[in-house]
Amino acid sequence: MDINLGTASNIETSPAQSITVTNLTVEKWIDYPSESKLYAMITELRREVLVFEGAEYDATGDNTGQWTDAEATAKIISIYG
Repeated sequence: MDINLGTASNIETSPAQSITVTNLTVEKWIDYPSESKLYAMITELRREVLVFEGAEYDATGDNTGQWTDAEATAKIISIYG
């Protein structure tokens, strides 16, 4: 899933490196409903990124904890956009 950030963003990939991107690619979503956590494996960052956890996770999907792609995408844009 490709996520367009709207503008170029400088993102730190490790303490000594950063990249400038306008799109991020989610390879897969990693969902831990029993822990109320959602991660995204992002190709350009080469790591998992915490998207939702705890009460924020539980508030997705009209407070059912059933997050949608749109909610998760919006959260990633808010983090990196």
